[in-house]
Amino acid sequence: MGGLDFVGWGVAVGVVVLGGVVCGGCGAGGEEGEGKWGGKKKFWGRSREEEDIEKVYTTLFSPLHMTRSQFGQILSCRRKELRVLKPGEQYCSEKITRVDSLALLLSGRLLVTQSGRSLHMIHANQFVDSPEYFGVTTDDLFQVSITAVEESRLLVWHRDKLRLVIGGDLKGGNKLGGEFLREMFDHVIGRDVVRKLVQVSDETNCDLKKSPPPETAPLVDEEEKEAAPQLLEEEEEEEEEERILESWTLGKIAEEETVV
Repeated sequence: MGGLDFVGWGVAVGVVVLGGVVCGGCGAGGEEGEGKWGGKKKFWGRSREEEDIEKVYTTLFSPLHMTRSQFGQILSCRRKELRVLKPGEQYCSEKITRVDSLALLLSGRLLVTQSGRSLHMIHANQFVDSPEYFGVTTDDLFQVSITAVEESRLLVWHRDKLRLVIGGDLKGGNKLGGEFLREMFDHVIGRDVVRKLVQVSDETNCDLKKSPPPETAPLVDEEEKEAAPQLLEEEEEEEEEERILESWTLGKIAEEETVV
């Protein structure tokens, strides 16, 4: 009987100790290796970065039937650390920053301006510099400035490495798979560019509607308006005098013609 009590107490103590270890690990917010998309994975679930990237996949790429493995290839080209911008901090400066990256906004808002004029806003799950992705080399400079309106978190790729991987499918060695990845990614980027063009067009139309009509000089000022009745009366009198004078002149000519 005493042996059974000893075993029972041992089991109870073991459960308490194990529970304390688990609770202690959770309380400390411990981390354990990398998560599915390369972010830090916690004991009690996915990190914020994992959740954001999962949302990117389900929103942008899963509807195109891109597999998680293929999406993982795209993520393999990203920079390890997310880029965080404070309000007022710039992602790029007009005619100063080189176009060598491609970024996707995970959270926050960015404002795009050109020569001090606002063009449009960038929201979560939109690419930051998609218009520069096509036909622009890494030696070119941004023609716009992009500034954080609120704290913003960005997933950033190195453009040349990304194009190399998705264009040749280097990991799988399958050229057909590389074409598929490239075409799908180009489709996602192109759709983002079209959305931006629509936003710029809407902003321009809205500005035109809000702007007041150009001021025009009044056709008649107040003094002329007050003097109009008198002027009209004087003009009528002058016309009457002219008619009288004309009839008188014609009468004189007629009399002179008849006298021989």
